[in-house]
Amino acid sequence: MKERAKGYIVVCVVIVLYWFMDSIWSYLSFEYNLKKLIFSEPGSYLDTFLLKVPPYQIVSRLMVVFLFTAIGVMVIEYIIRKRASEKKLSESEKRYKTAQRIGRVGNWEYDISTKTYWASEQARVIYGFDRSSHHFSAEDIESRITQREETVKALQDLIENNNAYDIEFEITPKNSIRKKFIRSIAEVDRDRLGHPVKVTGVIKDITQRKENELERKRLEKRLFQAQKMESIGTLAGGIAHDFNNILSSIIGFSELALAEVTKGSGLEDHLKEINYAGNRAARLVRQILIFAKKSEEEVKPIELAPIVDETLKLLRPSIPANIKLVDHVDARLSVMGNETHIHQIIMNLCTNAAHSIEKQGGRVDIRVTDIEVSDPTQLSGTLLAPGAYILIQVSDTGVGIPPELLDSIFEPYFSTKKLGDGTGLGLATVYGIVEKYSGTINVDSQVGQGTVFSIYLPAGDAAVHPETLENTALQGGSETIMIVDDEKSITKALSKRLG
Repeated sequence: MKERAKGYIVVCVVIVLYWFMDSIWSYLSFEYNLKKLIFSEPGSYLDTFLLKVPPYQIVSRLMVVFLFTAIGVMVIEYIIRKRASEKKLSESEKRYKTAQRIGRVGNWEYDISTKTYWASEQARVIYGFDRSSHHFSAEDIESRITQREETVKALQDLIENNNAYDIEFEITPKNSIRKKFIRSIAEVDRDRLGHPVKVTGVIKDITQRKENELERKRLEKRLFQAQKMESIGTLAGGIAHDFNNILSSIIGFSELALAEVTKGSGLEDHLKEINYAGNRAARLVRQILIFAKKSEEEVKPIELAPIVDETLKLLRPSIPANIKLVDHVDARLSVMGNETHIHQIIMNLCTNAAHSIEKQGGRVDIRVTDIEVSDPTQLSGTLLAPGAYILIQVSDTGVGIPPELLDSIFEPYFSTKKLGDGTGLGLATVYGIVEKYSGTINVDSQVGQGTVFSIYLPAGDAAVHPETLENTALQGGSETIMIVDDEKSITKALSKRLG
């Protein structure tokens, strides 16, 4: 409205200027001055301005004024409408670009005759191209695509056979090394004779969707793994309890027999072998119960450094000479747990590491240190909450673990060793202990480069108090001891031992 009013004011000013100038011209004209001389008519510029002129001049002035007014109105309306159209077009283009930016969608065209691409601003952003450029060669576009051959073939099938073009592929943007996932849909435009002229399409950045899908699949896989481990643990725990009762009888009666047998006899050797095998089986049962989280162990604040030292002292004599054990222990925090559990973690991880390099030799590093996690961290599908942790890390220079086996290494009885070399419970036991301590275990392995097991155990708040043992003589008397157990053989063995 303001622009229209300004336009009309301009028209009025032009008309007034015209009237003013024409009055001057009329006043100074030869014809008017000649009449003034012949007819002795008084005349002045004011008379001329006020139309005291011949009628034909009045008519000509009014016609020019009308013409100026009509042309002025038409020009004003044309300019106003043009500016309104330009404004609407600009707003529409802005909305279009905003929609493409928010939706991460760009459009493109492929000229079949020149083999060049045109790309919209958002399409250029997705591919990492300069925003000032609009046209690109086929090589510029296709060199960014990881699955180049499949993508080019799909475009040719669209042009030649009119096959549907709706594909997903991976690209490396020109301005970044971080790959993106793209979905592209297109159709071919043909001339009157049906010959293909150009391809028109859209692309959408679906990187976030792909990453979410991969994360969902990984979490589903981990959930399935956890459920499978829980089922196996429940089954193993039930069997282990029953088996433990049987072993208690075997170990108990073998110890009673050893107390009564003649020293140095062949029977004593046989009984010792029975007792040794029974104790080995009992240790195996304890590992199963730990994995099943059904063993009841004393929990207290413990320091890891002495346990690591003790475990490595026991381990070194059994490790081949071509394998070097190197420890880096500087942990000062304590863990609420059981010394046997920590011993089993170190022993099993080091044994596995040594096994992976026993042929060619190498090095096993054991690192135990305090760390502070300030922000929530994702590790192997588990969220590591902020706080203080003790990191137990065992790395080797071995052959590594193939990617297809990584998901199975914590399963009970899974082993890559030959028959008789292992029980397949080592890593399953470690997994069970770490879960029981609300910790996290992460595995990083590269085939041919080695493996790193990293265990994060929450640090305890309580201080470590060394135990003091008092030598107190046991005093007997006339007391009665009642033995209760659901296994007769166990009560019988204990009764015999107590006399």
